[in-house]
Amino acid sequence: LESWFHRLTHFQDLPHVADAPGGKGVYTADTELMLATAQCIVQREIFDIKSLSEALAATYGRGKAKGRAYPETMAVLLPQLQGGLDYRKVGTYLTPEGHTQNEGLTRMLPIALSFRNAPKEVLKDAIRGALLFSTIHTTVIGSCFAFANAVTMLVKQHPDDFEAMEWVEDILKDNECNDVRARLQLILRDAKSLGGGRYRVPEETVEHLSESTQTEAVEALAISVCVFCEHWDTPAQAIIQAIHMGGDTNTIAACVGAWAGALHGYEWIPGEWYSALENGEDDGRDCIVLAAVQVAAYDFFKPGHIKNNAKPIKYKQGLYKYQEAVKVEKKFGAKETIYSGY
Repeated sequence: LESWFHRLTHFQDLPHVADAPGGKGVYTADTELMLATAQCIVQREIFDIKSLSEALAATYGRGKAKGRAYPETMAVLLPQLQGGLDYRKVGTYLTPEGHTQNEGLTRMLPIALSFRNAPKEVLKDAIRGALLFSTIHTTVIGSCFAFANAVTMLVKQHPDDFEAMEWVEDILKDNECNDVRARLQLILRDAKSLGGGRYRVPEETVEHLSESTQTEAVEALAISVCVFCEHWDTPAQAIIQAIHMGGDTNTIAACVGAWAGALHGYEWIPGEWYSALENGEDDGRDCIVLAAVQVAAYDFFKPGHIKNNAKPIKYKQGLYKYQEAVKVEKKFGAKETIYSGY
């Protein structure tokens, strides 16, 4: 794309795009599922796994009608949810250990933002719950937690203070998944400094990090980290480079874009990228912007968010919500907080 236009622009006029299902400027199913996740959090004002599963199942029908191409795994699992299969059993519907695909990565962004001040274990528990109706695989959980955890770090950091390898080290430190750790360690070992806190991962290392088209969650995560480490200071260029990587480019670009937004905000987004997007009434461009603003305002663990010594509580069904300490003591016993089970 860059070789054609020297920067990514007027993408709606590129060959074949106009003939794609749904027409010009149509975003992907991954984005639609991320939007549904954000809207569910905003509308319910809690993190409710059962309601989230129902929202995503309902979204599937609308997305198919608009020609969105769903990942093979979700094209199987979401109809099972629609058909009434218990959301706690869908994650093992394809295989007992759960699938390893990357479909869950980008829809973790609203969860990362609304849990950005939560303890790491609570964030990981929320990620695990949000994946429950698609997979229970430990590598996917670890990859999605690494992506979300990276967002929580960047949203609190000023670009002037950012150093890519320190960021990678922090992601590694918080992650217990062996597959994720091995790839992050390889990046730390082989990355070459470009100065200014930027690092380039050699091509042979990149090829070793991802032996497929990044459809595996851990591979998509690793390639996204490589791109961001080199181009974090020029976010628009980072998106272009993510697309240059080939493979599952929409996931790589979405992960890199999420991190760029967390670190830099939104002012860098070129107007031509924004203006060409579809803008339907219920799920178009303006809805995405509104959901982003609303989710950014949520912080379930912000000190002082609720008065009277509020405590974050997780119910057995997978609900997160603040309640006043006195109500907590009446319902669960003094200072009891439930963090296990769905």
